[in-house]
Amino acid sequence: MDMDCDFAGFQLDYGKKDFKTFLTVGKMDLWDNVMGGTREDEEITSLRFFYPFDKKNDVNFGVSWSSAMQSRYQDPDQGRVFYYYGHAHHRFDKNWDLRAGLIASNAKRDPSNPVASTKSKHPGRWLQLLYKGEDLQRPGSYGIKLTYRYEPALSWPTVTDWCDLNDKFVRLAFSYVPAKNILLDTFYSWEREIDTGDRDDMYRFQAQFFF
Repeated sequence: MDMDCDFAGFQLDYGKKDFKTFLTVGKMDLWDNVMGGTREDEEITSLRFFYPFDKKNDVNFGVSWSSAMQSRYQDPDQGRVFYYYGHAHHRFDKNWDLRAGLIASNAKRDPSNPVASTKSKHPGRWLQLLYKGEDLQRPGSYGIKLTYRYEPALSWPTVTDWCDLNDKFVRLAFSYVPAKNILLDTFYSWEREIDTGDRDDMYRFQAQFFF
């Protein structure tokens, strides 16, 4: 359950270091009204599990119930959409990491939007290869990421990681720490709309200062 926006509610976690369960209940701003929908807040109930097999392998999996979003071509009369997902992480050594995941939902298409009937309803998926990784306490450290994302609107609960609606992309990203608690990062995405094939490449650069 990714909470990178305004959230009001509570989260409970249970379990020891080698297996944890997280229950999240509340309201979250998933930008439905900004993207063309009507809801300002999304009702969220999520149950997530985390299990590390060892120091090099771990998995996250769970389910989530979230308010249907018109901006994602979902039928607002459905009430809540049921999502289920799994995510695996493998560390080859101190420099290389690999992540992969899959997500799907039971979202119904919005009958009031003729475009909704043309949108694919396939599972979303992602694959990411990471080399090294920045450390804010270590000037000169850096990270390089190569990511593939396939985000069909009907199967993905929000707009994530600077990806447009109903898009797929390959992204190359670079991050660097020039001084302690300063992070520079940039990426370029070769991005396409899943169902129309329209090109929507994206470039971004930002500097972050941590205090």
